[in-house]
Amino acid sequence: MLLRVNPEVEFEIDASARILRVAGMDEDGERLVDGIHFTGLSFENAAIIVVNRLIEENYLSASSISERIFISAHGDAGSALELLSSALRMAASQFGFDVETIPQEEGRLELIWGGQRAEGDEPGTENQPTAIKIEYEFMKDYPTAIENAYIRFGDEERQPYYKILKAYDLVGAPLNRATMWLLQGLIENGYLTNSFAGQVVFALPKASRAMRAETLELASLMLLDAGLQFEAREKRGNVVLSPAGEFIPRELSRYTLKQVLDVTLPKERAYVTEQQRRILALAYPESAFQEGGADDVLRPRYFAVVPNFVGLSEEEALRLCALTGFVPSIVREPYDLWFQGKYTEKEIGLVIAQDTDAGGLWEVGSRFQLSILTK
Repeated sequence: MLLRVNPEVEFEIDASARILRVAGMDEDGERLVDGIHFTGLSFENAAIIVVNRLIEENYLSASSISERIFISAHGDAGSALELLSSALRMAASQFGFDVETIPQEEGRLELIWGGQRAEGDEPGTENQPTAIKIEYEFMKDYPTAIENAYIRFGDEERQPYYKILKAYDLVGAPLNRATMWLLQGLIENGYLTNSFAGQVVFALPKASRAMRAETLELASLMLLDAGLQFEAREKRGNVVLSPAGEFIPRELSRYTLKQVLDVTLPKERAYVTEQQRRILALAYPESAFQEGGADDVLRPRYFAVVPNFVGLSEEEALRLCALTGFVPSIVREPYDLWFQGKYTEKEIGLVIAQDTDAGGLWEVGSRFQLSILTK
């Protein structure tokens, strides 16, 4: 069976779904698989490695993602197509994108990425809410950290924050960090534009005066960075954003704030503007942006789709870790009375458990635990 993904990569698979050969069919495809020894891998793991290479080479990223990807196969390809499209959907999820799968002719699928809204899908002036309100719940034991956040459009019922923010978990985040991501979500999703005539209210009645002052500064800097003609002010324990008549030009920057916050994109620190650094310093104070210290936000980080290690020998598992970029942490489980009830002697020397299930996401360069059954 042959399967192709754009950039064109061809998989040749034997009857047991093991890889015989993987080859690039165009210049991009050749570069994508160069130096990788695929022979003997399961098709599932080979497909995951190719998807991870697409991320590593910036074919899949928040700023350089393709609008469409086609995958096609010959032969009994249904399960293989579903497996590869599943890996691609999981990879896209790290950027908060939805992926729509559209069957084409037999043996061919089209994947459309939801990284950008389709034409006409932005909230227009005729259906924009007259007001947007963000409400926070704070942790009881950590009053500066967020337990949950909700968003309310006009008179609608309040909704969970992930209505506008799919790729970031706010639970436990400091107030400024949560506010930064929520405001960025409103901007990126087209709710907060210069045509928006209403108000955005961050309800902070339980926040301290110092916390509200920092939230006010953060919002003001983000509006300026986005080129929005809005002003931020404190009113009755809330931070309120409303249209302003005066236009203040934004500071010229090589990167947008969206690009600065995209952890998958390498960035040169020297080209991050002073106001962008201040935004990051308010949201990530431990990174010491003001002092020029090392930080984790501007350092590019990559997340890989997790292969299936279960059933592999230690040698095969270590090889797959090297291909995926995970740092293996081996735990040897003795074949004692408890394990004898679950496994057979044939499984001694094989991986019986892994840190997270195949198909999930894991940060490249981080430790990944593998449990191996031993005598």
